[in-house]
Amino acid sequence: MTPEQYEKHIAAVCDQIAAKSNAGEVIDPTAINARLEAGNPANWPIHALCAKLRVPGFHGPRHEPALASAAAVRVKMVREIQNVIDKVLTWHRSGSGDAGVAGLHFAMHVDVGLGKSSAVRREVHRFISEARAAGSPHRVLWLVPHHRLADETLKEFRLLGIKAIIWRGRDTIDPGSGQTMCRDLDAINEAQAVHADVGKTVCGTQGGPQCPFRGGCQYLQQKQAAASADVIIAATNALFAPIPISVSDFGIVVVDEGFWQRGVQKKRDITLSSFASDVRRNPVLANGAATLRGIIPSSEVCRWMT
Repeated sequence: MTPEQYEKHIAAVCDQIAAKSNAGEVIDPTAINARLEAGNPANWPIHALCAKLRVPGFHGPRHEPALASAAAVRVKMVREIQNVIDKVLTWHRSGSGDAGVAGLHFAMHVDVGLGKSSAVRREVHRFISEARAAGSPHRVLWLVPHHRLADETLKEFRLLGIKAIIWRGRDTIDPGSGQTMCRDLDAINEAQAVHADVGKTVCGTQGGPQCPFRGGCQYLQQKQAAASADVIIAATNALFAPIPISVSDFGIVVVDEGFWQRGVQKKRDITLSSFASDVRRNPVLANGAATLRGIIPSSEVCRWMT
């Protein structure tokens, strides 16, 4: 039988099974299996029906199998991506963002090798052009799990004529110098461990105390290029830790590949004795409690700080 003939055959068998069930007759699973081509994915309607009727030996599929060709799936995928971009453009034109309306969220799970990233990049190109023409936020934040993929994405965007940059994290190696983007990672880690504002406590502010490496900091120097880029490519960590760039003019955020594992924080323990060291290190606290320098027990330090 041709695939079309076999599908009609399956439909007829389903009708016969349903008729037997409605008449209260016993359904013989052996007789059903004798009419099926073993392993044919087109059998799923019978398995689903028999599982629903609790016929022994049949288990319902969790989802309808993908029977379409790769080409047909690719066409449908591109159509869905275009639909998403159209909805985002309409949302911006309606002024929903300015009115405080919650943003739109879309998720798509597509098998490998179908060109989903390439298709989204082409539609992002269209989004940037149409959003800019309409006076809507047109910039794009594109998030990837690792920098190898970031380099590939940057190359593809530039081939499309899009101005894109890679936002590199503090601990990422700067391709130019071969050193980390931030030159004082120990200070960064200490600040993050106590949930301090890294920009203020480590990098410093104009007119106030500053990091000794601030003048030549490759991490902060990215901000100028990022300010004029249409697409900023960053690691998915940006979903869970802020990056020092304005996000008010981003019109869309694309997360390429899985990301949720990055949001699972490892357990951190804060020891009681660490509060005493904080007091000794911090000039403001130290000036107000000079007598705490190793003289008063940690428990008293905690009581004083609260």
